[in-house]
Amino acid sequence: MGRIYVADALRKQGIAVHAEDGWMTRGSSTGFAPRGVALHHTAVRSSDADPYPALEVCRNGRPDLNGPLCHLLVGRRGGIHMIATGRANHAGPIRASGPMPDGDGNSLYVGIEIDYHPDYQEVGLEQRRSALIAAAVILHSLGQRSASYVRGHLEICDPPGRKIDPSNFRTSMDGARRSIQDAMNARGWGY
Repeated sequence: MGRIYVADALRKQGIAVHAEDGWMTRGSSTGFAPRGVALHHTAVRSSDADPYPALEVCRNGRPDLNGPLCHLLVGRRGGIHMIATGRANHAGPIRASGPMPDGDGNSLYVGIEIDYHPDYQEVGLEQRRSALIAAAVILHSLGQRSASYVRGHLEICDPPGRKIDPSNFRTSMDGARRSIQDAMNARGWGY
């Protein structure tokens, strides 16, 4: 993923970008050869008062899983924290989905976490917009011209049914991919 390009391209799209200290060197480059984007939700309740409640855990990890746990974190108001550019622990073993093969999701996907809890809230409208634009920007930086390379964690997790994210997302993953493709085509990045 083009480090500076992605951050600058997001800013050009009107998205507030927050560069976390060390984001350009966080995560391992060993075995990291992303071909697509995986969308997730954090399952942490966010609000306008606390738009990034999962920031620390996404950056540093949990007792059972080392950080970083994503590459980008989308806050409640649509701002994005750049967390890592190297391999992040966000997907684990995956099955094939769309044009993406099975294998190690942490190596094959750039992970976007969206900070909301679907049991209590829908994704915020600006939050969803920023996540979809970020996916389009990342695909462009990876040389992909099709939104089919964006998958929800629920579509790729192995075994099937192990994950449900992103849920309460205001659209299906097919609808999300249509929006991403429209964004790519509007910018001359699509087919």
